[in-house]
Amino acid sequence: MATASDELMRERLIHAGVSVDRANWMLARSRQGAVISFQPTTPVTAIQAWLGDRLWWWPTGIPNARCLGVISSHLGKSLEQRREWFDALRTLALRCDSSTVLVSVPQTTTCSFVDRAAELFGLDRLRVEIGKQESIQEWARQLPEQTSGSPQLWISPQLDDAAECDAVKGMPLQDRVAMALSDELRVLYIRAKGRLDSLLRTRLADAAWLPQSVRIACGDGLVEGPQVDDFQQLGAILWYLHRSDQEISGETEDPPEHEVPILKSSDVDAWNYLTHCTRGRQGPWPKQTEEDYLDDLLLDRAGADHSCLAALCRILNQQRLVASNAAIRGGYETVSFTEANPEELLRLRSYKKHRGRWDFEPYGIAIRIDRLREMGIQSVQYGSESDWDNLPNERRPYFQLNREVEGFDWSIEREWRCVGDVDLSQLGEADAMVLVPTHAEAFAIGRVSRWPILVLESS
Repeated sequence: MATASDELMRERLIHAGVSVDRANWMLARSRQGAVISFQPTTPVTAIQAWLGDRLWWWPTGIPNARCLGVISSHLGKSLEQRREWFDALRTLALRCDSSTVLVSVPQTTTCSFVDRAAELFGLDRLRVEIGKQESIQEWARQLPEQTSGSPQLWISPQLDDAAECDAVKGMPLQDRVAMALSDELRVLYIRAKGRLDSLLRTRLADAAWLPQSVRIACGDGLVEGPQVDDFQQLGAILWYLHRSDQEISGETEDPPEHEVPILKSSDVDAWNYLTHCTRGRQGPWPKQTEEDYLDDLLLDRAGADHSCLAALCRILNQQRLVASNAAIRGGYETVSFTEANPEELLRLRSYKKHRGRWDFEPYGIAIRIDRLREMGIQSVQYGSESDWDNLPNERRPYFQLNREVEGFDWSIEREWRCVGDVDLSQLGEADAMVLVPTHAEAFAIGRVSRWPILVLESS
């Protein structure tokens, strides 16, 4: 039986734009533990100034815990270079207890990392969904019928055109939500003079929140320089992390004895090889899941290193070159090689702006061309759109459109391709060479290579 407060809430929902049927559904769910309100959590006035007037839908109720937000500017694509950042997030997660719920807001830098950390370390997470629909009616209609037991919050579009405070107007809504809903903030990295920097300073200056509720992670790869002093003067607490002095770098170890020879270019008489160059990997390895990739980063596992050298080590350990359809017309999965000799490879190395990476890094594996022919490798045909149209299907995996991009003529790569993975376990010790740019890396790669190692630095 509906109470007077239910009737009042129904009237307010309908007046805000929610349909009668959906208002009744929301009220029925509220009698089962959901919460609907026209006011945010505390501090009410400050949050309304930051976010405007909205509806707040908590399908599993309001969590009885402090909300902890993790804030960071964009990390770039090479996440393996952000080791200190992931150390800080892991340390933070390990220190959380049952009185804490991590705030996760989609389209913020930390969202996917916070989500995975919560799963790995058994933490509660408040998932916040921000309504971007054009109307309140549409937003209410799209609220999910079924929800998981973890805390969730659905925030509607603005109810009216009420002005937000000038200090945050125009700032990304998802960042404002993450900061405004967090009882405490942990700041892992802030780009100086960026939007997050400005937003954080606004929160520190707002009397609605205690400045001590903000902790700044300080150090290399985190927040450093004049920003640290600025935030401290505004009342934030500084948080220093210290890595173990023992690093997995190998620099303090004695070089191992090598059974495989280390060569220089002058030791190679005739170049009858094709070379597959490796490069650093941004994101998961081929056929690696996103979760496993995030776990490598969060748990500081060896697989978190996605550098060129790490990619080469991975190939040598797996004894396989994994085919990819990236940048291959028709979606064929292939492994690419080049005819270029080591000296030419170094000259070909260039930055491809349209791909956001370097081509022909001085790392790779060179395989005798006669052995690759036995595996079905074929040379690439460079041509025009009409050439592609006239190609038989069996030749299409070996086609490259030869149009200039940024003044680059693709035919100078002299590319060859194998369709499917290349099984390196079929090769003998005289069938291949491993290429690295320095003697130091030759010593490192010698631990896993069964082929001679050619050092390119003299070139």
